[in-house]
Amino acid sequence: MSRLGQALSHWHQLIDGFDTSALEFFSAVEKAVRARAVPDAAFERVLFSEGGVGSAKREYLRIRRQRVAFDIGATPFGTGYFFSWWLLRLGPRHPWLWLLGAIGACFVWGLLVLATVTSMVASKLVGTTGAGSFLVLLVIASLPLGLVALGWGIREGHIFDEEEVLGIPVLGWLYSKIFGTHTYYHLDSALMFQESIRRAVNEVINGLLEEQGLRALSPDELKPAIRDLVR
Repeated sequence: MSRLGQALSHWHQLIDGFDTSALEFFSAVEKAVRARAVPDAAFERVLFSEGGVGSAKREYLRIRRQRVAFDIGATPFGTGYFFSWWLLRLGPRHPWLWLLGAIGACFVWGLLVLATVTSMVASKLVGTTGAGSFLVLLVIASLPLGLVALGWGIREGHIFDEEEVLGIPVLGWLYSKIFGTHTYYHLDSALMFQESIRRAVNEVINGLLEEQGLRALSPDELKPAIRDLVR
């Protein structure tokens, strides 16, 4: 089962006198999205519990691009059919482990600096000379230089997923402040993904309604409750 993320936008509609198959609806939505050639779109079926532990689970179609995902639901209700979708911002898997790993790396670096300084002081006391001062400077500079190189690699897409990194507590905030991820391109890409999936869902629902001789949903009925997509 996949966990919920931060809800950014939501839409739902109960259609009376209508019935369909959720699996066929999901397949039709996938086909409509693929026809739009949405870059980096990934499809999966996720299960969410209807209530607490031991309750029944309901299947949703998840369409994901980086940290933004649509969870799309379809289920019969009484004499009608209920459609819904949730636009979510997903966090990274095990974010606190990433943070603990970073703290551990900083701790090891601190021990290395301390050991280097101690070794240099001992060398001075016994009257030996060498490249001790240079070694201390090199060790001290290794952490900020390494972090800058790591950030550049993430920013250029060479290592890790930038969207995953942004979801890590503290580290994500620092990364966004240093490397400035909220560019026009970043914002426009998220909005284009949102609009492409929304239009695909609307197209499929109205197509199913017209097949059964029912009225297509109006623009007002298709309008979601939108929150801030990128913060």
